[in-house]
Amino acid sequence: MPMSARESESLETMALEIRRVSLEFERFGRYVKGDRPHPNLPKLAEQFEKIGNALSEATEARSGLGKARYAAIAQAFEEIARLIRESGEEER
Repeated sequence: MPMSARESESLETMALEIRRVSLEFERFGRYVKGDRPHPNLPKLAEQFEKIGNALSEATEARSGLGKARYAAIAQAFEEIARLIRESGEEER
C-alpha cells in the first residue's frame, strides 16, 4: 500500500531528527572526559544496532515491519530508556 504524503513527511522528519541526535552523540563524545567509556555506552550502542537491523531487514524484505519487528524495536527502545535512567542515577 502506498504511503500517504503525511506519512512520508513524518518519516522524513523522524529520520532527520535521528540524524541530528546521532551528530549530538558524536559531539558529546568529544567532550566527555575520562580514560574509559561509561559502562552503558556499549549496551546502548547494541540496542541502537538492533533497531537499525530491524529496519534494514524490513526494507530489504519489502515486507514492512510486521508485529515481530515492531516488538523488537519497542523492546530495544525500552532497554535504551532503562539504561539511560540507570546512567542518570549513577551520576547523582
